[in-house]
Amino acid sequence: MGSPRLITDPEDPAVTSYRGSDVRSQVAPGSFVAETEIVVRRLLESPLEVESVLLTPGRHDQLLASLSDAGRERLTGVEVLVAPRRLLTEIVGFERHRGVAALARRPPALDLEAAVAGLDALTVLIAEGIADPQNIGTILRAARAFAVDLVLLDPRCGDPWSRRASRAAMGNNMAMAETIACVDDLPATIAALRGWLPELQIAAATVGPAAEPLDRWRRPRKLALIVGNEGAGISDGLQRLADLELTIPMAAEVDSLNVGAATAVLLYAAGGLALSE
Repeated sequence: MGSPRLITDPEDPAVTSYRGSDVRSQVAPGSFVAETEIVVRRLLESPLEVESVLLTPGRHDQLLASLSDAGRERLTGVEVLVAPRRLLTEIVGFERHRGVAALARRPPALDLEAAVAGLDALTVLIAEGIADPQNIGTILRAARAFAVDLVLLDPRCGDPWSRRASRAAMGNNMAMAETIACVDDLPATIAALRGWLPELQIAAATVGPAAEPLDRWRRPRKLALIVGNEGAGISDGLQRLADLELTIPMAAEVDSLNVGAATAVLLYAAGGLALSE
């Protein structure tokens, strides 16, 4: 890290991109803001390009001490901005930052064909229409926990790099920066996956009568799992592209789970973590 620079004016141009909140932000195009120590630490230890760090004086040494040697080395040249807690809160919005924030560049677009090439086993997670960034963050946290190789999000999904998504993901989205892709056309992307991977099985998570109970299903080596919006579910067009429907057996009194919880159950049952070991 470079030498810290003290911020005394909330209008200082160095902190313009930090201003705002979960809902409204002045962040520069191509960049995003992360908050809280654990999220920022995982950002700093990820392959993402960090532009600056904004933190309270008491958090400066604490953050440095928590970083790995590789994380410290990668930070050479990063601008370090220090501000009193009250001023930091004024700059970044609600006091969810816990004294630490950072500004980073969004990752470049993925080469999807290269991302899936050469893998003996593969787990792809496809999300359609999941707008709540907190749900997106929860899904990404589960995706990392259960060794998902590629996450595809359609344009109606929440921003995986928003402050709220990053907090819900506990920064695990940072470690997955090279496996998350926001795609304009999910059906076309799924068709491309089929072309590259003829053995890929595509499973849609539904509550429909044709769905196979999860406890009776055996996953193939290469799997793409589709999850959809809690209210509308998976669109008919996308569901028609699936090879089968899967459902989580539940008590009769309960008709569904939160999409984040359901995705975690599905990914655990899919066993991608065991295949990756």
